[in-house]
Amino acid sequence: MKLFVYEYITSGALAEQSLPKSLAHEGDEMLSAIIRDCNESPSFSISMIRDIRLAELDVINNNNRHHCHFVSTVDEHQARWQQCLDEAEAVLIIAPETDGILSNLHRQALVKNKVILGCHVPAIETTSNKLTCYQQLKKHDIAVADTYLASDVTNIQFTSDTPYLAKPIDGAGCLDTYLFDTVKELDRYLLALSDIEQEQIIIQPYINGISASLSLLFSDIDVTVLSINEQQIELENNKLTFIACHVNGIIEATFSYAQAYKLARQVQDAIPGLWGLIGIDFIITENSAVIVDINPRVTTAYIDLKSTLQTNPMDLLLQIYEDVQIASSFPIKKQMICLTL
Repeated sequence: MKLFVYEYITSGALAEQSLPKSLAHEGDEMLSAIIRDCNESPSFSISMIRDIRLAELDVINNNNRHHCHFVSTVDEHQARWQQCLDEAEAVLIIAPETDGILSNLHRQALVKNKVILGCHVPAIETTSNKLTCYQQLKKHDIAVADTYLASDVTNIQFTSDTPYLAKPIDGAGCLDTYLFDTVKELDRYLLALSDIEQEQIIIQPYINGISASLSLLFSDIDVTVLSINEQQIELENNKLTFIACHVNGIIEATFSYAQAYKLARQVQDAIPGLWGLIGIDFIITENSAVIVDINPRVTTAYIDLKSTLQTNPMDLLLQIYEDVQIASSFPIKKQMICLTL
């Protein structure tokens, strides 16, 4: 399979902007992990685009099955994007949901009639908007963090002892996510926002519990739980920052694979069109698992995912594309991998 693996941050799409160092590092790690897994299978030959400001990836060097196009301008990036789409049989896209970037890239690949190893556009659009995602999950009686537009604060039942989070409506991860311990602090933050800004910010109550995520593989008819991860998130100056992911770090007694599978199937029923490698962020409380976010794409946990499995995640992805039935659960190595960015 001629596969075009596209990672947005490192691709040169930001060639005429300053390159966010931490996001570029995270993108490189995900990209390298995917290519490394593809290298184990003769089924894949890879093309990719790379910002000329970044070093060559070791995993692609000296491999005549792969080709990397370096670009230095946005126009050059766009030309290579079109070229790689034209030449590829299939495309795997890693990009933020913010500003519709991920969904727009998928649409462009669809115009070229390419196989997309990822979600359908409507599912991306539903999950990219945190308010729409909340409403869809709520409609299906799935436990999800209450979510409100900042412009709709009159509908928020504020309490004096509940901390609140404010985040972009289409943000990825902890990007621009702030925690306010009191209603007064939250009010001060909201008053400083313009009307336009308030339409792009959501408010959620802070939920005490274990920050966790699921790494999942969705097919058209089933879900495979790949790992249950613990997330390490730090707070500094009211801002949340993702620090590390303990891949397969949640023990069975805390949240089991059976519980993870049930939750994933509920999400699959609620949001048709989720397909491929998916992430779900959630909070494990004493009584339930409360969904915070659904990521319709490869997530950071993929970097060390293969280390916890007895098989190659890219092989599994190829199998569901070829309609090979995969067990909803299969043996994993009983070890936790700490991924620090």
